Parts: sequence; structure tokens; C-alpha cells
Amino acid sequence: ADRFIQDAIVNGLGRLADVTLLRGVGTDASPKGARQFVLDSGDADLVFNSAGTTLANKVADLSKAVRVVQENNIPFLNAGWVFDKRTEWGLKSTLTTDGQFVFMAEMAAGMLMGFPFKSTTAMPTNIGTGSNKAEVLELTISPDGAYHNGSAVVSGLSQDTTPIRAILRHDTASRFRGLEGALIQDVAWA
Repeated sequence: ADRFIQDAIVNGLGRLADVTLLRGVGTDASPKGARQFVLDSGDADLVFNSAGTTLANKVADLSKAVRVVQENNIPFLNAGWVFDKRTEWGLKSTLTTDGQFVFMAEMAAGMLMGFPFKSTTAMPTNIGTGSNKAEVLELTISPDGAYHNGSAVVSGLSQDTTPIRAILRHDTASRFRGLEGALIQDVAWA
């Protein structure tokens, strides 16, 4: 029984961390999540609607997300994707015109277009046009927990504010003022 309760608490905290660190709006003493940093960046190119559901549209959207972040001179040391489970399976089941899986093999290895991905139920599938769309985040995460404090880059390690401790004890910060991510909205790839 103790193990069951422990596992339930750990899983609940993990989900809360996903929701907060990905989609938190930074109000009412709650941390700002990656999505909000991108929205607040002021760079209109980083937030765009999906081009559609065809294979060409999916590839164009994913490529654009990587390109617009790279055009901001953000180092791509720890880049990756975050999306919901429906989008994960929509991508995995994408077929070529002759019935071959496009992304399945790469995604089975935990990668998408050369970058790791994570899927989570913390990303909603009931937003956007028709209230049945999702979002895809492309993020570059600082390996040392560094962030921009408004005037300088601060090392999270030297300040004893590692990303793991940030989940439970500190607010989040964006090293590049939201420019280290892209947000594809109105995604219906399932």
C-alpha cells in the first residue's frame, strides 16, 4: 500500500510539473512555462499555425520550427520536441503515398527529425480552431540551468538553482527571453 501511495504521489507531481513547466502562464505565484516564454518573446515568427495535415505540411511545420529558432542564433545543444499523445501517434502513423511509415522508425528510437521528443498528456488536444487541435513545442534547454535575469546570463549551477530544484522550489526563467522555442498551433495531425 505504501508503494502504491508513493507511486501515485510521484506520478501526480510529475504531471503537475509537466503542466506547469510547459504551459504555466506565470501568474498567481505560479511559474511561467515554456509556451508562455515563447508567446512573450515578441518574435512573431516563433508562433505559427500548422500548415495542415498532409505529409508535406507536417514536414514544413517541423522544419520551420527548427529554422526560426536557429535564425535567432540560439545554440542547439539540447533541442527537442514536446507534444501530446495524439500528435505522437498521428506522426508515427503518417504514411507515404505508397504506404510506408515516414516517422515510425525514428520515433521508435525517441527522435523526430534528429531531435529527441517527449509526449505528455499535459499538452491539451482541445484548443485552437474547432476546439479539437493541439500544439507542438520545439525547445532548446540550457544544459546548466542558465537563464537571463533581464540584464545578464546567470548560471543556474553557480546560484544553486538547477532545473531539478526549479521544479519544486523556484520560478522558471528563460535564458534567451523566449527565443529558444517555437510554438506550432492549431495542430491536427492525428
